[in-house]
Amino acid sequence: MLKSFNTSIERKPNQFAYWREELCNTFIGMNATKVENRAFSGSLLNLSMPELCVSRVTADRHCIERTQTHIRNDEGEWLFVNLQLAGSARTEQGDNRFEAKSGDIVFVDTRKPYSIDLPTAFDLLCFKVPIRQMRKHTRDVTFSNLPTIPHTFGLAPILKSYVGALVEEGGKGSIEAGHIFAENLVSLLCCGLKQSQPNSKSVNTLTTQQAARFNDLDSYISANICNPSLGLASITAELGISKRYVQKLFAAQSTTLSKTILEKRLRGAAETLSDPSRSSRVQISEIAYAWGFSDLSYFSKRFRETFGRSPQIYRKQNH
Repeated sequence: MLKSFNTSIERKPNQFAYWREELCNTFIGMNATKVENRAFSGSLLNLSMPELCVSRVTADRHCIERTQTHIRNDEGEWLFVNLQLAGSARTEQGDNRFEAKSGDIVFVDTRKPYSIDLPTAFDLLCFKVPIRQMRKHTRDVTFSNLPTIPHTFGLAPILKSYVGALVEEGGKGSIEAGHIFAENLVSLLCCGLKQSQPNSKSVNTLTTQQAARFNDLDSYISANICNPSLGLASITAELGISKRYVQKLFAAQSTTLSKTILEKRLRGAAETLSDPSRSSRVQISEIAYAWGFSDLSYFSKRFRETFGRSPQIYRKQNH
């Protein structure tokens, strides 16, 4: 869902109050303080998708603060991933401080108090991502330490282009497309984050170009996940890359191609089983085959290992 707002629709005395209210409605509980006693201008474009919200924020100078009171009153555990496009932002969380310039990316943990000083007019992209989503790829990163990805990694142009293409479509894609986008974006962010952490336990890392190639690969897998013949041979033949290169990309993510395909198929089948409108009159075997499984016994075994229940019980408990 795509929405936007601009302070120009309000009378000048009310513009900042309007801005503060809309920030809280769009993001999370926080205080916004105007630094200068003059007219304020701000605009926000927000795209909400499953598991992810993306916002383009352009505004005059002001300050943001999230306190323990806000945290106690809010539900959910989120990361704000802020990509500075223009201007600067001084972020503080605990004993950690970082001044972001154009192209820098900073990860802010909303479970802890923080403040952001925006000393001049600015332009930034903000990604609101569930922490559990990031944890799938970054188990060794402590988010409360204000991790960052400097502009030297070259990730900013890729993210900006990626988001721009999506916004141009006006968020008209399907729910499935939204899931694919969210997965790819989180994967791309995690690749950059792993590279930027000197104490990361991960041995294998991807360059920015490899991360972008991995996202292309992951998108292709998601788009063709229901094809039972999907595998290393068919993927490399279709995308024109070597088997060894594919294996290297997945190894850098501490996983394998076959495991990724299995996880995507199981997750898809679980979503279908939990949706009464899609599965109440459909046999378990039909759902398994629809998601690319060719062996019903194998599907049932792997489903039970992953979700702790048989597909039949999982459907019954989720209807």
